Amino acid sequence: MEAAKVSDTPLEFVAEYLTKAKEIAEADPNVPEELTNYLQKALSIASGLDSYLEDVTDQESEHLSALYRKTMDHDWNKIYEDGKTRFKLSKQCITGHVEGQVFLENVTHENSLALRKFNLAVQNDPRVEQNGVVRDEVFSGLHGKSILDRLRLDGKAAYVTGGGQGIGRALAHALGEAGAKVAIVDAVLEKAESVAYELKLKGIQSISIAADISKSEDVQRMIDMIVSKWSTIHIACNNAGINSASEDTTLKEWDQTFNINLRGTFMCCQAAGRIMLKQGYGKIINTASMASLIGE
Repeated sequence: MEAAKVSDTPLEFVAEYLTKAKEIAEADPNVPEELTNYLQKALSIASGLDSYLEDVTDQESEHLSALYRKTMDHDWNKIYEDGKTRFKLSKQCITGHVEGQVFLENVTHENSLALRKFNLAVQNDPRVEQNGVVRDEVFSGLHGKSILDRLRLDGKAAYVTGGGQGIGRALAHALGEAGAKVAIVDAVLEKAESVAYELKLKGIQSISIAADISKSEDVQRMIDMIVSKWSTIHIACNNAGINSASEDTTLKEWDQTFNINLRGTFMCCQAAGRIMLKQGYGKIINTASMASLIGE
């Protein structure tokens, strides 16, 4: 007499459980016919997928085929009777079924936990290759995180000077889209408010601050407002700057340019740097551009 088929793969177990659920539903006159029909459709898909995958999958290697034959020909009942195993082992490999249990919440099954630990150890071992692929940090990402995950700024507080237009506006949007809270700083409050409103429309936390970064009191007030709002500063984008054509620059304009572009940037770095040194973390990004002098 042929032995009854024992479920092996996760899909086979799904099909087995759906079959039992369908039998229960059909035996209960109170179960809507629509539910029984949906169970049948789900059962048909689950039952046919394994066989479909076998048809479209390449044949196993010679070594794997030999291992399968040896597994199926082995007398597992005898080694259990001889006391060589703790349990009666099925000829089918139930690794897929046991591994599937690790996706359940609060799993405590001893075999599932052991299998998960083993798989992680193999996965993280740089000596393991599969089809010539070395699963190192380049392949799997630092700490298992993709580059986009590592570039996330969730929970970080940032500011952008000169954020009311141009490159500063683009920086503010980029930081916000990456997850940061962004303070828009500009000499013209209306411009800062306009960009802050744009960010809020995208669900990004933002505030607007009017400040002339050539003035030390404005720089400190800017820092104090951000810390008061978000407790700290993680990212300082010192982007504010002005320029003019050299042949037309007056000495007054020259002084103003250096007061904003150099003195102002230094004061922002110093003020933000004090916060970052105290917390042991921070990023300072200083930008410069001649774009305002380039004709369209």
